[in-house]
Amino acid sequence: MAHEHSLSIGYVALVDSAPLIVAREGGFFAEQGLQVVLQREPSWASLRDHLLFGDLVAAHALAPLPPDKVIVGAPGDRQGLGGASPLR
Repeated sequence: MAHEHSLSIGYVALVDSAPLIVAREGGFFAEQGLQVVLQREPSWASLRDHLLFGDLVAAHALAPLPPDKVIVGAPGDRQGLGGASPLR
């Protein structure tokens, strides 16, 4: 392993977040040279705020949400991928 990258990933304690927790506890992130810090958030609003303020680099999303409804561009950008409007 040449070097490690540290990533802060947020999650809301729901069944959908299990893959993140299993990956960390099972050492799957470490196998890829990633040092992952999972940060439990009490609500979706808190998770969103920490993403927007740069405290987190990634977050888990509910499985049924399509990616173009979850991912948005730069702060203030009101368009999702493919020009779709983000969920309100």
